[in-house]
Amino acid sequence: ILASNAFAETQVMNGVDDGTVHIPLGHVFPYYGGVFTDAWMSSNGFIMFYDPTKGYGNSSTNNTGCCNGFNPGGYESYGNQFSYMLAPLWTDLTHITSVPDSGYFYETGPKGTWFEWRNIAEFYDTNNLNTFGVQLWPDGSFGFQYAEVNIKNHDVWIGFTGDTSYQNSQGIYEEVNELFF
Repeated sequence: ILASNAFAETQVMNGVDDGTVHIPLGHVFPYYGGVFTDAWMSSNGFIMFYDPTKGYGNSSTNNTGCCNGFNPGGYESYGNQFSYMLAPLWTDLTHITSVPDSGYFYETGPKGTWFEWRNIAEFYDTNNLNTFGVQLWPDGSFGFQYAEVNIKNHDVWIGFTGDTSYQNSQGIYEEVNELFF
């Protein structure tokens, strides 16, 4: 268990494959020019930010990112579909409810928010379990944490983005930060 207080966690998307859920943060999260109070957690290993009152961020809040992680600012860019995203382990994942102590969890409050994918299987005929998460703090910092990663049959993208539709004069996506692909 990676969260600070397992008894305060909330489980969401029980048994879901390719879903997202809206999570109101218990604090502000300044990120790439916006100040967000809401996030959308994908079952496929990432979260997105959108401020519906200002129309800022990623309005594709139902985007599950199925089915492989890929570079959202590279040759496979899809405009702003993957903007304002934190991806600790973006790939094809599913929750198998028969696996003990498994699921999608979050914990939030004024000091920060924790998102966890716990004992989540790599999708499509595997028993490869993965446990990882991302922590957000009200000062805009964040951290990825990993307890177990076992992906064998899919691409994975680890990184974070701002506006993925913006390219500078040299054609570089400055707001796409790829840590691993």
